[in-house]
Amino acid sequence: MTSFLKKTSVLLLILTFLCPFALADERGDLKDTMESLQNEVQGKYDALVLRIDRMDKNDPKKDGVEAYRKDAKDAVKRFTDLDAGSYITDDLQISRVFELAEEEARAAISEANAYFVRPVMPGATNITGEGSVPEGDVVEDFIPQFIRLLFRFASMAVFVAFVVSGVMFVIAFSNDERLGRAKSMLYYTLIGFAFVALAFAIVKAVTDIDFFGFI
Repeated sequence: MTSFLKKTSVLLLILTFLCPFALADERGDLKDTMESLQNEVQGKYDALVLRIDRMDKNDPKKDGVEAYRKDAKDAVKRFTDLDAGSYITDDLQISRVFELAEEEARAAISEANAYFVRPVMPGATNITGEGSVPEGDVVEDFIPQFIRLLFRFASMAVFVAFVVSGVMFVIAFSNDERLGRAKSMLYYTLIGFAFVALAFAIVKAVTDIDFFGFI
């Protein structure tokens, strides 16, 4: 019995000695995870800045997006400036303060990216894209904007048709009827693509409309 107690005491002593090292390793791993989250958010913000810097100077969203950039910059800085190790709780969990800062930073970046795909009405006077067509400005504002949206919609429709026809080819197997439908869809999709490309080329050749900020 005495021998058993001695062995138990030695085992407990060893565990007591090793426990702080195990906790330190877990804390270090969690800190690395938190710092990788900070680096990931910073990378997303850097990509946003690069996207903004590449915008054409005549892009109608150029001025409005700066407000979103500022909000994203402030939120990301608040998050990345946090000392990850200081926001690990006693039970080796990530502090809610750290999680909230991460959520705010990601939300600000997402809001800025969403602004790029949000349609802007001609003559918009604020960053939400609200506005109206100024009198005497229909040719310069409304028509180019309408043509931009038309081409983007046509391009998206052609892309979706290509994807659908590809899926139909895959699932057709040896079914001649399904294969025929897939071929017909692909044929008409190619014709549609040719018309869209030709129309785009003609409009671009006779106008100076900046369609996507880089064409």
